[in-house]
Amino acid sequence: MYRTTQSAKGRWTTSGLVLVLAFAIALATTRVEEAIDLAILDTQQRVLFTYFRKPVQTPVVVAGIDESTLEAYAEPLALWHAHLGNFFKAMALAKPEVVGVDLVLPDRSYDALVPGLDRVAF
Repeated sequence: MYRTTQSAKGRWTTSGLVLVLAFAIALATTRVEEAIDLAILDTQQRVLFTYFRKPVQTPVVVAGIDESTLEAYAEPLALWHAHLGNFFKAMALAKPEVVGVDLVLPDRSYDALVPGLDRVAF
């Protein structure tokens, strides 16, 4: 009769996997994981900046929306279709390498409030 038993190596492997899984769950349920992740990111950035820094080939321009910009237009930001369209038209003419937008756009149409707003021609 053949009897199967788990070898000592198999028990250690199973125990190790259980410990790793328990450790991962403990990290995921606490703020420690975020702190470790940020520390790793800081180290990566420091190494890249120290040893692999490359000069910027093209100038960087940041265009922002501040309080004075918000006050300059009568309509709220959710109705800035024409203004944003003009901005992106200017960006297309300038031919930048990258345009990043950090702006929360409206989640619904306001065409009922301002007829034709969704079809503004640029």
